[in-house]
Amino acid sequence: MSLSTLPLEIPLCFSLVSHSLDGVSADEELFGAAQTLLDTVDEWDTGKVYEGDVHTFTSKPKDSKQMWHARKSLHSVSTVTFRDLWGIVGPDGMKREVKFIPLIQKVTHLRSITDEKGVWSIQFTAQTPFSPRIFNFLRLTQLVNNTDGSQAGTIVMIPLDISQFEEATHIESGVKGKLVLVERVRECDGDLDWRCALAMDQGGMVPAFFTDKSINSKLASVVPNVIHALTNPSQQDDPPSE
Repeated sequence: MSLSTLPLEIPLCFSLVSHSLDGVSADEELFGAAQTLLDTVDEWDTGKVYEGDVHTFTSKPKDSKQMWHARKSLHSVSTVTFRDLWGIVGPDGMKREVKFIPLIQKVTHLRSITDEKGVWSIQFTAQTPFSPRIFNFLRLTQLVNNTDGSQAGTIVMIPLDISQFEEATHIESGVKGKLVLVERVRECDGDLDWRCALAMDQGGMVPAFFTDKSINSKLASVVPNVIHALTNPSQQDDPPSE
């Protein structure tokens, strides 16, 4: 069966190209595009359902070479509160990624722009026989308090060109990849709707199909890891990062 096409055109701000810091779209545009994209996930081609009742999806935008992958899960607020979940994945979430995503070898904080916006670099372990991959990106978070008393938090990550950054000297050597990610936690009818969508180019000689076939399972594995941490507070200590 052929993959569906998204019912929207992926904006340039979410293309797999490294943006300059001065050339990044306005925050409002990025978060608006993230909401639109995440709202379409239920219309994508459905994939497997993983541990924790995590549903996965795949789609390829019209006239685009980049494949998009997504996950979605619902969690009762009687078990997991918005405050607890956003406290893990929100503004301070990058420091915790090492714990929840085993493939991440190292997380480096390069520059803070505001409390909700910063420049980061992560080093991923690639599958044998490929060398580690380095992803440099701008990460933004937004917390919204709605008029009905509910809350929603959104995360946007887009590739960033850090070649002119003095802090780039702290980055490990490795093949440079590109990653676009949008994520949202939203209170909705007594549940938390937690969803995430991403497109990735690992760079180098890794075939796209090799990467695409394993992304959904890796995306889904984050959810039970985080929920487990929430029910085991002693495991929420921040791992070392730079």
